[in-house]
Amino acid sequence: MNVPATLQKTGRFLRKNLAFYLTGFLILLGIKLFYSRADCQELRWILGPTAGWVTLLSGISFAYLPGEGYVNHSLRILIAPSCSGVQFMLITMATLLFSFVHRAAGNGTPSSRSRKGFLWTAACLPLSYLTAIFVNGLRIIAAIYLPALLAQARLSGADSPRCFLTPEKLHTAIGVLVYFVSLLTIYRLGGYFFQRSSAPQDSTDSSCSQAPAGCPDRCPGRLPPQMPAAPFLVFRLCPGNSFPEQGAAEKRLSVHLFRRSHRALLRGCPVPVSGGSDRAQALETSALT
Repeated sequence: MNVPATLQKTGRFLRKNLAFYLTGFLILLGIKLFYSRADCQELRWILGPTAGWVTLLSGISFAYLPGEGYVNHSLRILIAPSCSGVQFMLITMATLLFSFVHRAAGNGTPSSRSRKGFLWTAACLPLSYLTAIFVNGLRIIAAIYLPALLAQARLSGADSPRCFLTPEKLHTAIGVLVYFVSLLTIYRLGGYFFQRSSAPQDSTDSSCSQAPAGCPDRCPGRLPPQMPAAPFLVFRLCPGNSFPEQGAAEKRLSVHLFRRSHRALLRGCPVPVSGGSDRAQALETSALT
């Protein structure tokens, strides 16, 4: 590995995008400081829409209680400042900004890169705000109905003999699951969007000409390809999915495809899974080795 060349490349990358990263960092820091000192009244800009979204989904109405949040007295549900979703909004904005601003800026002239980069930086704030309201509403809905369903199944609740989830643990688990899956989805959707938007330029991008031999489609701006070999391996090697004609050669082919795809994934190269006569030839070769 050529360390000096890597450091020079990293330095050029940071110099090209440092203004975007610094601007985003200052925005995130400012919102974080505001949130750490804000009371319920100052957070109504996100608590109110979240309560309205939950009402739209569930039909449960909420009333604003000064100093507390949005409350439903009959069901004893409170959407407090700690449940506002501001933290998730900050994480979402950081994900969208630091992961994709260099792709949004592109490789044009400095003025064009600045315009596109700062435009994406500004767009990350409303995008993360709307995403936080949407996801937080789903989390609250799950936190309302899932404990009742588990209590009916006697898997949760203090009076359950098989209780392994306290209400606090269940509430935390729901939040972790919903937020984690949502962040992964946001990242993949963002990558898919920029991959599709940059697809017509891939054939003329000079950086693609530096791809290694045997990997003509590699381009630094692309996401790693989706490899079907891992689920293929699990399916073919699972005893419950074995067919009568499956033998040792078939299993060795599955392992070979998995290893080849894993190596290609590390290089960022697409690897097609052979089919038809190519697959038969691979099976014959695998059986002889």
